[in-house]
Amino acid sequence: MGELEPRKRSAPDDQILRLAGTHSPHEISREMHGILSPAAIAARLQTLLKTKSWLTLAQERALNSWKLKDILRQLEEQFLSDNNAKIRVSVIKEITANLDRTEAATNTDLEKLYSNQGVIMGRVVDTALTYMKGALREQVDPALWDELVKESLFSAQEEISKHMAVED
Repeated sequence: MGELEPRKRSAPDDQILRLAGTHSPHEISREMHGILSPAAIAARLQTLLKTKSWLTLAQERALNSWKLKDILRQLEEQFLSDNNAKIRVSVIKEITANLDRTEAATNTDLEKLYSNQGVIMGRVVDTALTYMKGALREQVDPALWDELVKESLFSAQEEISKHMAVED
């Protein structure tokens, strides 16, 4: 058994997984001629889904991409017929779509990360400046303090702009 092959499931497990997206536990139980109760179906589905989700979303996408590329490799080893060519094009389109989805998800995640980092950094700077203003209130004129804060934030803004990615 290859390293990336999924573990073998039982026929009832396969049937539960196949029907879960379109049937209720009661309907699945009926389809399976009552060998499992609806409660047992629901519990088994939860177990199956949890055992499947040991991969991160990125790992699962990478695995799916690997499988698609392997299918394409197998197709390329076969004689080129009209049907084979259509399947190849279909697999290539799916690989491309998979890569596009991965890139879009990664960009979304990075945007959220950067946004959250910015919010946290803003809070940290605000907290530090508030502390400093309180600690130095006797030594520094409040108007001078406010002017210095504006200048330092303007300077920080210029430094941040130097490092911003330029969009094409």
